[in-house]
Amino acid sequence: MAPKPKSWKKIRRAAATQRRLVPQAAAGSAVAQLSKTSLTVMDHAGKIIRNDGTAPAGMRSRNAPQDSKFLALPEAVRKRIYQHVFDGLTITMPPKSASNRTARYPAPGILLACRLIIREANPVFYATATFYFVPWIEYRLKAWLKRIGPGRRAWLKNIHLGVQQPSWGDMDAPKEVLQGQAQDGEAKIERYRREFELESGVLKTELYIDGTFWSSSPKELVAAAHWAPIKCWHWIKEPSEAVACILKKPYKAGGEV
Repeated sequence: MAPKPKSWKKIRRAAATQRRLVPQAAAGSAVAQLSKTSLTVMDHAGKIIRNDGTAPAGMRSRNAPQDSKFLALPEAVRKRIYQHVFDGLTITMPPKSASNRTARYPAPGILLACRLIIREANPVFYATATFYFVPWIEYRLKAWLKRIGPGRRAWLKNIHLGVQQPSWGDMDAPKEVLQGQAQDGEAKIERYRREFELESGVLKTELYIDGTFWSSSPKELVAAAHWAPIKCWHWIKEPSEAVACILKKPYKAGGEV
């Protein structure tokens, strides 16, 4: 009589034993004793990888190549190069939606290099790039500031909070509405600055206010009015160029520009 075949469950159980999962030499050693780790694994794209800013071994890039011409340059020269790489860089924080709750901005390629370059370039990246949140959603900003940790927050220089243009036709009293919105926005920025210990001027946004200004250059004023939206002016560097208009003014924590 032929032997009874093993059941599928028994075969599966035998295949899942500890000795089948690790090399024979290490089956009885500490290597086979798998345990959970306390590391918080996150990516380079706007998130701290560990609380101390380092990456777990499994996510670290390889060691710096010994024959790298770039790494042979003096450190001061390399940092100057990082500044040129990140100069004018704007990181638009992607909005999250019901279909994409894990949206992340792509990390600059240089931050995916070896550990030495990441360690040198990270402070320059956070201090030079502009992080643009549009639309400005409070929980997204706060969640991001918490994730990057105090070390990276100390490097930040430019966070731009985008706001939608007011719906002028829906306002019965534009002056009062705009004033209330501006005060609310200013209070939020100041609260974020204190809560996350950001330097004055790091957080920036546009606040719409009602104001009257005079102009000594009527021709320039007419030219500006030709392309300006109704009741709303684009960013005017010199307020004296606008007259009797709704002015879009930049604001940063600590005072107006």
